[in-house]
Amino acid sequence: SDAQRTGIDLTFRYRPLRRAIYRQFVGRAEFVWSREGTPAEARQQTSGFYGSADYQFARRWFIGARGDRSGRALDSTLHDSGGSLSLTFRPSEFSIVRGQYRHTRYAEGIDANELMFQLNFAIGAHSAHPF
Repeated sequence: SDAQRTGIDLTFRYRPLRRAIYRQFVGRAEFVWSREGTPAEARQQTSGFYGSADYQFARRWFIGARGDRSGRALDSTLHDSGGSLSLTFRPSEFSIVRGQYRHTRYAEGIDANELMFQLNFAIGAHSAHPF
C-alpha cells in the first residue's frame, strides 16, 4: 500500500503590549490531505481540518472554541465533524482548572455530547524558576 499525506499548520498569536498579562488571543488551524492505496486498487483521497481560538479575557481566565471535520481513511465518503467550547481558570502557574463541552457528529448519524472537567497540577521545573 502506498500512502501520501500533506499538511499545513497555521498559528496566530496576539498579545497587546499594554495589557499582556490580562489579554491575549491564539488562533490555530491545521489542514491535512491523505491519499492511500496501490495503483491496482482504487485510491482513497480524504482530508480533514480543525480550527481553534483561545482568548484570555481576564488575568487568570480563558475561553476557547474549536471546530473540526475529518474524512475516514478507509472510506472517503464518510466524514465526522464536531465542535467544542471550553472555560479555563489558572489559579496559579502550577495548576489549571478547565470545563469543556464537546459535540461530535459521526458519519453514521450518531451524535455524541460530552461534558468534561480537567484539573492539572504541574510539579517540577516551570517558568517561575528557570533551571
